[in-house]
Amino acid sequence: MEKITEALSDMLPLQIIHIIIVCILLTVGIYNIVTEFLILPDDKARKAILNYGKGSNTLSSEEMVTLMSAQIERFISLDDNYKKILQKKIKAAEITYSAESYVSRAISSGIIIALFGIPFALIFSSFINWTIILAFFLILGIFSYYKVLGEADEIIRKKTEQIEPELALFASTIQKQLSSTTDLIKIFESYRKVCGETFRHEIDVTIADMKTGSYEPALLNLDNRVRSEALSQIIRGLISVLKGDDQQMYFDMLVHDLSNSERERLSRIALKRPSKLNSSSAMILVCFVIILVYIIGYQIVIELTSLL
Repeated sequence: MEKITEALSDMLPLQIIHIIIVCILLTVGIYNIVTEFLILPDDKARKAILNYGKGSNTLSSEEMVTLMSAQIERFISLDDNYKKILQKKIKAAEITYSAESYVSRAISSGIIIALFGIPFALIFSSFINWTIILAFFLILGIFSYYKVLGEADEIIRKKTEQIEPELALFASTIQKQLSSTTDLIKIFESYRKVCGETFRHEIDVTIADMKTGSYEPALLNLDNRVRSEALSQIIRGLISVLKGDDQQMYFDMLVHDLSNSERERLSRIALKRPSKLNSSSAMILVCFVIILVYIIGYQIVIELTSLL
């Protein structure tokens, strides 16, 4: 133990950091290799096993954030305009927190991460300047604050990415159905049978809103939840249908535009694939050349040794 301590004291701080990084990467690599061959319980099962029999004496990180955010929330006062915008985002992301609670959770998460720098500074202060450690964890805390604060935007973005490829078909379904009916519930129920899971959920919510309230607010709520320009165009057409306007020509043009946009999107995806194929082909070619050079070189060495 004394030899290890002396060796560590002789090392430079940068060398120690390199050793720590190598150990972490080695541990992660071994873990990933082992998990490929062993069937291990998932995170939920591990948490259930670790928490079994502990009672309520221990606090998880989520509980710590919740307790701290409840205290911070009392001192938060948001601008009315910002609060209104944030509340719309939270509602669109189907998050159950209020705007104040949402912001306080982001602040709590950043504070907790930043506070972890104190024990690390005490442990590693002999190797690294404690101000560097505290600054590092403070930056991590700021990143955590903005990450948690942007969770609603991230949820909406992922939802929009899943729904937008379906909007051309959705507009086409509306276009065909309008020639025989203007009952939006019937049109929505017809399309929900063929749509994806994410869009089906949004349509189910919209149908429920239509049945329990007014049609136009239900459509506007759908537009607010998804935040897609293409869907906004569809919603505008449907609201005009509710007002009694003939929107057959509008949806004809909209279907044409959305179909072209979808074809362009698929073309962009297809253009990215040859580069991946080319890189794979290049690797295969390199491996083939290495094998060929090895075989030829081996034969040349054998012939030379036989001649000598």
